[in-house]
Amino acid sequence: MGWTKPSGKIASFFKTGPQYRYKKGEIIIRPEDIPSGIYYVEKGFIKAYSITLDGSENIFLFLQPGGIFPGHWQYSPNEESKHYYEAISPVILHRKAKVDFDTLITSDLEASREIHAVMLDVVNTLAQRIENLEHTNAYARVVLHLLGLAMVFGNQKENKITLEVPLTHYDFAHSINMSRETASRELEKLKKKNLISEKNHLITITDSQKLRQEFDVFYENK
Repeated sequence: MGWTKPSGKIASFFKTGPQYRYKKGEIIIRPEDIPSGIYYVEKGFIKAYSITLDGSENIFLFLQPGGIFPGHWQYSPNEESKHYYEAISPVILHRKAKVDFDTLITSDLEASREIHAVMLDVVNTLAQRIENLEHTNAYARVVLHLLGLAMVFGNQKENKITLEVPLTHYDFAHSINMSRETASRELEKLKKKNLISEKNHLITITDSQKLRQEFDVFYENK
């Protein structure tokens, strides 16, 4: 499970750049900022989002250790950011100038392949989010989102999977265009069925097979 993790070569490249530390809730990049370079997540978790017309967050991506951002700027230099990047836990980052990053991926085929694998994981995550939003039923959408998060952040022990990304109900809800109240209600239904548990903002899927069956049965009975 999980995203492609860059090799020691990629990590070593970024760690020659300056280190930055952010507290939970601090903004790393804002819309209209022109990023100062490419960031690598050494430790912690980040959410990327835009603000809707009604002032709500539209979260489209969570980044974990090994993540590289902002993705669009790697290919469109001097373009302003269109999104917020905010720490959702204490974060340690390293930054490299884009010219150095370009030199790496044009001179080292192995490094280039690894970077593109990381970017492909991001594309697949965004595709899953679009698929999720096609479901109009809140319960089905929550179940599918949990299964998708498990593929990226899951740490499996036997049939239990802990999502190793700290998620408030607010962030969970706003990553699938749902109100916090609705998401909390649907998550509570899953708790009552003993399909998930929560502790310190970490969600554990107590039986991944039964959770998948829950989604399948829902659509069989429609």
